[in-house]
Amino acid sequence: MKYLDVYSFPKIFIEHENLHSGNRRVVVLDGEDIIELVNIRDFHPKGKARFFLQEVYEDALNQIIDLERRVVKLSFIVYVPWHGKYMLIERGTELDIIEVSGKQVFLLVREGDLIHFNDKIATIITGKREARTFRSPANGVIVYISRILDITTRDVYIVLVAEEGDVRAFEGRGKNNTEACIN
Repeated sequence: MKYLDVYSFPKIFIEHENLHSGNRRVVVLDGEDIIELVNIRDFHPKGKARFFLQEVYEDALNQIIDLERRVVKLSFIVYVPWHGKYMLIERGTELDIIEVSGKQVFLLVREGDLIHFNDKIATIITGKREARTFRSPANGVIVYISRILDITTRDVYIVLVAEEGDVRAFEGRGKNNTEACIN
């Protein structure tokens, strides 16, 4: 596990019917294989392939989820480099939305982690400089984490959690793996 690898960042790919990739990377889900491509022109799918365009990770929250209904609007894939896997979350999947906020927030989890109710997921520093433990109100796999820019001096994170059975994990260019991305 490479928790200290500061140069590993997740990537998000959102399903699009009209594929105009420009300079963006594309993930192709072709049957049970998942392939990340830079140039899609030379790709010939085996069957009915699905295409996911890379988006700016921090800006994807409003594209992928209806925050009021807590439902995925567009199917998306998150590449989790520390596990070397891609997680597919389908449109219509219900998600738990966890907001973690405080003067300073230190997350103890990241994408691909399996969490259970009452697990420690963050440490919050209050305005009085007191440390508080934030515990999970949900069970499942963390599929996306976004830091919200707040006009105040508070840290605000949104953590999206899907039930373990709603997440399909794939090895890049390999076979389907239906387990969560947990080590």
